Amino acid sequence: MQPITIDAHTTALWKILKDLHLPWHSSVAPSGDDHLPLGPHHTLSLIHEDDTLLEGFLDLAVSDFFYDLLNDSDQDDPYTVIEQQTREMGRVMHQLSDEAAPILGQPAMIQRLGDPASAGDDEALSLVRWHRPNARITLKIVHDDKELPVRLVVTVTPPSSSAEL
Repeated sequence: MQPITIDAHTTALWKILKDLHLPWHSSVAPSGDDHLPLGPHHTLSLIHEDDTLLEGFLDLAVSDFFYDLLNDSDQDDPYTVIEQQTREMGRVMHQLSDEAAPILGQPAMIQRLGDPASAGDDEALSLVRWHRPNARITLKIVHDDKELPVRLVVTVTPPSSSAEL
């Protein structure tokens, strides 16, 4: 199995996200585009609903596809291969969260693999979240289906109300 490599430009990304201001409450999508460049190395994909901005996201790391992982492994059990890749992605996620902490501050929430999802995000296997005045920034591991890759995604959502903190 190939090790997961970390994007070499993430330090710059955390600095951009720290001060990024998105038009959360705007009824018009920014220039009608679904992508927002964040410097030369990253692009935030934007999700709108009824012309209201709900979320921005980008993949920081993606594993190989399930069948490629299984074929490259000496394991017979497909779930063992997925678990190995998910644990490796968790290692990468925590390495990146340690890198982000001096810039974004200490995380407001950490949900590790195996923790109940009630603490954070039903789709995330594991996550680290920062509450900033401009947005909630979440680094999370998602695995949508066993045939699909395990992904490490950073999402940017509207800032939390004081009741959610």
